[in-house]
Amino acid sequence: MIEKTAHNYINSSLNSPAFVFDIDILKEHLNIVKNALWPFKLCYAMKANPLLVGIVEPFVERIEVCSEGEFEICKAYKIPAKKIFYTGVLKSLDGVKSALEYGVRLFNIESQSQLEMIKNLDKSVGVFLRLSSDNHFGIDENLIFEILKDDSLDILGLHYFAGTFRDKKWHFDIARLSKFLSKYKFKELEYGAGLGVAYFDGEKDSVNLETLKNDLESFKIPVCVELGRYLVAKCGFYASKVGDVKTSQNVNYAILDGGMNHLNYYGQMMGMKNPIILNSSDKNLIKAYTLCGPICSTNDVITRSAELNELKIGDILCFLNTGAYSSTEASYLFLSRDLPSIYIYENGKFELIREPKNTYNLNMKG
Repeated sequence: MIEKTAHNYINSSLNSPAFVFDIDILKEHLNIVKNALWPFKLCYAMKANPLLVGIVEPFVERIEVCSEGEFEICKAYKIPAKKIFYTGVLKSLDGVKSALEYGVRLFNIESQSQLEMIKNLDKSVGVFLRLSSDNHFGIDENLIFEILKDDSLDILGLHYFAGTFRDKKWHFDIARLSKFLSKYKFKELEYGAGLGVAYFDGEKDSVNLETLKNDLESFKIPVCVELGRYLVAKCGFYASKVGDVKTSQNVNYAILDGGMNHLNYYGQMMGMKNPIILNSSDKNLIKAYTLCGPICSTNDVITRSAELNELKIGDILCFLNTGAYSSTEASYLFLSRDLPSIYIYENGKFELIREPKNTYNLNMKG
């Protein structure tokens, strides 16, 4: 359990603020998901946490890459080219050329111009046509119909992702896709299920992998299930130290050494929800706290009503289930504060894989 790892961190003298990713928990969860959805293939959307792509890779059939930077990370980790699924709403000519030179043979198509780019570079690569989910991603049905008439391309399948936290909505996706696939012949479906996790007090995980598998079996073609957040969120936590404590207008405030510049929860609204938190305080008295970060903004509120053991300066708070997105998605350059340390935890040992890094040099000339 990630709580045990968090307690081990609290009892250590490691850097703060920091992200910690428990590799043993990650591998166990990957095995559970893989076995639950077998024989369907898995694709890791590495945007969820690129730092973990080398660890996740052996457990999945594909790695979804959405940018030239993510592709460079895959090259650095020596991810096999045959496993890379090169996607992205905007693809550059140089980026696609680089991927082709590396040996990537699987691309998605999100526009007419991307189609022409691929045709001009290499008609023999396999392509997936991304069906629009009524936003700026993908292409609509009419264009897909026209593209399917072009027999000069190796059109392997359909790519679809409607959004995140669709635990209770994937049935709508399945129904839409079933109707669509009944009209057009594709060899395979790449399906982004958008499964969520419980981030806040009172929430429960609602994902039922057996139900998802049963729904996917309604398709008569192979399916590759694309997951990101659901695979890695629960293997990580963010640790921050209490730098100041005060009371103002009868509100107890704890100011932490990291906030909106490091920590980002999908679905949080101005601190109105309480994340799942462990803390190092040994006080028996329970108090309600508004937890704020160090950024000079009224938006830097993590939560407004956390019930915690009485806090003092130096106490450590661990925010659970932050293994996905938060380590890359927050406002890292605001106020030129340092990037947090990053640790992995495996076989009972912490390993520092990234030192805290200055950002001020990125906000100045030169």
